Parts: sequence; C-alpha cells; structure tokens
Amino acid sequence: MPPPLIISVGEALVDFVSITPGLLSTSPGFFKRLGGEGANVASGLAKFGARVIFLGRIANDPFGRFLLRDMKQRGVDVRYVVRDRRFRTRLAFVSRKPSGERDFDFWEDVPAASRLVWTDIPTTLLRRARLITIAPLLLVAEPARTTALRLAALAQKRGVAVAFDTNVRLSLWRSHDEARQTTLAMIRLSTILRMNDEEAHFLTGRKNALQAARSLQALGPRVVAITHGPDGCTLHSRTATVVSPGYRVSAVDTTGCGDAFFAALLYGIATAGVELGRIKPQTWRAICHVANAAGALTAVKPGGADALPSLDEIEHFLGSQQEQPN
Repeated sequence: MPPPLIISVGEALVDFVSITPGLLSTSPGFFKRLGGEGANVASGLAKFGARVIFLGRIANDPFGRFLLRDMKQRGVDVRYVVRDRRFRTRLAFVSRKPSGERDFDFWEDVPAASRLVWTDIPTTLLRRARLITIAPLLLVAEPARTTALRLAALAQKRGVAVAFDTNVRLSLWRSHDEARQTTLAMIRLSTILRMNDEEAHFLTGRKNALQAARSLQALGPRVVAITHGPDGCTLHSRTATVVSPGYRVSAVDTTGCGDAFFAALLYGIATAGVELGRIKPQTWRAICHVANAAGALTAVKPGGADALPSLDEIEHFLGSQQEQPN
C-alpha cells in the first residue's frame, strides 16, 4: 500500500527562538527555524512517512525562500504553494522559560499567508487525499478566513476528513469573542479536533476535559483530543474514550510539542487500516501513546520543526520505558 496522502493547509512562518532562556529583551541572539502549525505538522507527517502536500501563500522574500527550501528538504511537496510578491513573511520571536515553556511575540500584522484566496486552492487534490488539516492562523483575518472555512465545507461534502488544531493565539485576534466564535465555526466543519486544556476551557467554559470533549463533539467532530502537556491526553470518539497518561522528560523547549502530537495522531488515524468510525479502543490507546511520546520527545530539543521525532525515535523511546507512562 502506498503511504497516505495528507494535505496541510496553513501558514509557514519563521520562528526566531531565543538562544538562552529569559526575556526577549535580554536574549543574546536567536535560532532561525521553520515554524507555523501548517508547516510543522506537514514536516512531522513527512518524517513519519506520509505523502504531504502543503498549500498556502508564502512571501517572495528571503524568509519565504528559506521556508520553501526548508520544507522541501524535509520531504514536503510545496509545488502548489502560491508566491506572494506584495506581502511579507510573519516572524515569531520565541522566548523560553527555564521550564521550557515559551512566549511568542509576532511581527507582521498582514502576512502573505493571510491573503490566501479560493483560487489559490487546487481543489482537485481532494480526490486523492486521506485527510486534510487546516491550520488556525488562517482564521485570524480575511480573505484567508473565508477560504479556510469554504475549503473545510467542501472537504466534508466530498467525504474527506478535516483535521483542525485550535492553537488559539489571542494576541493576534481583535477580540476574545471573535476568536471564540470563529474557532467554533471551524470546529463545526471538522472531523478530527485537537486542543489543549486552556483552549478547551476557553471554548466551552468547562475545566473537566471529558466534559469539554463531549461538548465539542456535539458540534460535529467525530474525534476530540485534548492534551494536558506532560500529563498526556484525553481522547473522545464516537466509539471510545481514552485517558492516556503522558511521559515526563527534561524539557528544553516546548515549541512544537502540540504540532508533534497532532502529526502523530493524524498519521495513526491515516494508517489505522480502517475507517475512522471503526477504529477500536485498543488502537486509539496505541495511537495516543505514540502521540504523547512524539510531544514529549519534541520538548527535549530546541526549535519546533527541528525537534520533531521520527517513528524510529518514538519506538526507541517507548521501548525504553520500563513501565506504563506515569
């Protein structure tokens, strides 16, 4: 069987990650890295062995050329990317705390990715795709917002699973209410949904993960995964509920951990060998263990996409665990 084809639609941006933990204002320098959920998830899936096509607008500036070259080197198909000569690449300056947690300061209010229009999307590719993932930064501004919502609706109509990671960056939105309502609109068009505890509470008002997952599933998604950092995840589907403990590691940089989890989750679903609604509870548990391990391993290295593990690295890590996750 050929590897599954997955389409990743979203924004590729440049992460400038602080060399040392601390404030951005006192950082002695930064690592330049591929960033943006769409690019990170595409890179993770390609590393796992999926065929991945990245769709989006990328600026025709030095940073945009860096992003295209980097994704191509990682095995991502970028031939359908639209080059934008008017708008520029978004930059994210990332400060790291000693714990590995991070904060973002975004530059470029109107990046090239936000100018994505319907005619940029080669919709005939949907015929070949196992699933399509749509990144949340596209929802922040028009015309990309309308394009993303329209694409999700078309994919659903054609029977292609739509994967969505909420990854809410409130600093980029005009208001919390706009962020909540627009994100919920995409959730209603999604098949596979992932978010963290804070986002689940923001969107549903519920602090209990399982209650939040059930509330979100009632909107339309068939699978809802809520991640709890080092404490693992809660996954709720129409056939199973899984609470999967996480793995404790010495975190260096948590940038990209959620993207690694999401990529592993999607790869597990795409290669399960059965339709989404027929995945058995034991298979869901195995998928969650791998996804939790992917997130944990990403935290032990700096730099988002550069830290994404391979399946061999995940297998070795899981094999080294003497007991079930803590």
